[in-house]
Amino acid sequence: MAISRRFLIFTLIVVSPVLLATANAQPDPLDDPVSEDVELGDIRVRTEEFVRLPRIPESASPRQTNDAHARIQNLSALPDNSGRLVINDLRGLLYLTDERGSDPVVYLDLRNQDVDFDDTPFPNEMGVAGVAFHPDFGDRSEPGYGKFYTAYSVPSNSGEPDYLADEDENHHSVIREWTATDASVNVFQ
Repeated sequence: MAISRRFLIFTLIVVSPVLLATANAQPDPLDDPVSEDVELGDIRVRTEEFVRLPRIPESASPRQTNDAHARIQNLSALPDNSGRLVINDLRGLLYLTDERGSDPVVYLDLRNQDVDFDDTPFPNEMGVAGVAFHPDFGDRSEPGYGKFYTAYSVPSNSGEPDYLADEDENHHSVIREWTATDASVNVFQ
């Protein structure tokens, strides 16, 4: 027992400072992180203007973000072979355009729905975080016809979450199923 105590005291006195010094040590900076020239490959990237969403004012007051036209999270194709593309804006809007880059139209504006939508506490991180369309969105013969799903933010006092409550209590995230009566039109009905 005496040997074990002595060993423990020795370890705490001698080894602990060494471990702490090692844990707090900073690595030496790299003089040249890429020491060899990078060879060009066959892949080329170019950009071209495709579509521009309209300027939507930020809802937070005072303004907390830059003056971006939109806060785009995603652009994806609707699963109905129509060539339509959906774009979600954190600020609460879903837009439709197409593969040709036609002027976008508002498909759904969550700010005008009775869903307690809120993006004001953190406008760069909250709002419409995502949208997904059911694979059978455009097939009238299937139960998934017209169905799509949104993930968005609501105030923490808008209801009781049924999963992982946010301890900060500044907002809740909601996943909601929507059903369009006519999947072929460009405005949610």
